[in-house]
Amino acid sequence: MKRATSLKLKFIAVLTALFSLISFQPANAVQFSTTMNSTCSVTSLGNTFSLAMPFNVPETATVTRIDWMQSSTTAPTDASITIKSDNAGAPTGSTLGTYSYSSMSGNAALFTGTASMTAAGRYWLVFRQVTTIYVCYSSSPVYTGSPSGWTLGTTYTWSSSDSGASYTSLNDYRGFLVTLYGTGGGVQPPASSITLGGTSNATYHQSITTTATLGIAGTNGKVTFFANGKRIPGCIGKLSSALSASCSWKPSRRGAVTVTASLTPTDTGYGSSTSAPKTILVSNRTNNR
Repeated sequence: MKRATSLKLKFIAVLTALFSLISFQPANAVQFSTTMNSTCSVTSLGNTFSLAMPFNVPETATVTRIDWMQSSTTAPTDASITIKSDNAGAPTGSTLGTYSYSSMSGNAALFTGTASMTAAGRYWLVFRQVTTIYVCYSSSPVYTGSPSGWTLGTTYTWSSSDSGASYTSLNDYRGFLVTLYGTGGGVQPPASSITLGGTSNATYHQSITTTATLGIAGTNGKVTFFANGKRIPGCIGKLSSALSASCSWKPSRRGAVTVTASLTPTDTGYGSSTSAPKTILVSNRTNNR
């Protein structure tokens, strides 16, 4: 009896752990503010200089990644970015999170970390580096691509020449070329799309191929095919390539079979999608086994 009780408790503990993992997975990251469409002017940054850029958020949000445009593909491995609360219009409020260098994507340096903004309002990006680096900036930033309510440069940029000990206003809107990513903030992930092609006629227990085509560049990911609502064996979580994935399968019932496919993009900046149903008419075999 004790052994059975122990096993039952262990089973409950495992279920609880699995539920926790499923329930608290982060939502898809989306793009927030960006100045990446601005013309790049190049400047060098030494270890004493620190620039602070303001940004506004429309509602509760969490920033998980910041891309910072460099003037070359040299990785700024010892640089960091901090998000701070606003303090009477200055970047001297509490530190909400620090972002460390992760990787390069072309000339863009990707920084990862976590900072949660629990209310709408102004916050600050504070940039620091140890060795000299060369980055892109603009005195007339372009904000094309920023979602509604997300703004950068909403007040004068501030700078420090004493390693961040004190900050003074530059009296202009000069800013680095950056993009913020995260969750919340009233921004929904851009949708992906998937459609089904291939034959609409098949023979019972004879192999056919159903092809899924993804409609949006950058949304390659895992595709699962369904027949009458049930996953098709061998066609579960298939990785698409060049915006396409195929499923070779044998219909196990005659008559009209409804086929669909679901897509989960690898890039979590895109939402999942499901195809419209495709009806396949399955007829009897005409040949002997």
